Amino acid sequence: MASLVCLLVGTAALVFGTGVGGDWFYPLAFFVLSIAHAGVRLGRKTYLVDMAGGNKRTDYTAVSNTVIGVLLLITGGLTAALSLISDVAVIIVLGLMGLAGTLCAVRLREVTTD
Repeated sequence: MASLVCLLVGTAALVFGTGVGGDWFYPLAFFVLSIAHAGVRLGRKTYLVDMAGGNKRTDYTAVSNTVIGVLLLITGGLTAALSLISDVAVIIVLGLMGLAGTLCAVRLREVTTD
């Protein structure tokens, strides 16, 4: 959902200009993006808890948080450099990165047993 919102907003801004939708479009997109972000964080935590048992949970959590932090720093640097070209390009690139993450997440193995 997050990547689709980014791609929708980026494409709309690219095609119709940044003033598309008046005063309601961007706040609505940000609201949906915030809900999707909360879902992604919850999903990551749930998958981690279901995957790891016992003392491994704390190790996996530490590694996971460190990896996410490093990826955020790298992505922040990339998007900062890209913002010198175009703000719309940043939104589209983030949407494409989210889409790539979605494709990777779909291929994760099932860790929950009923």
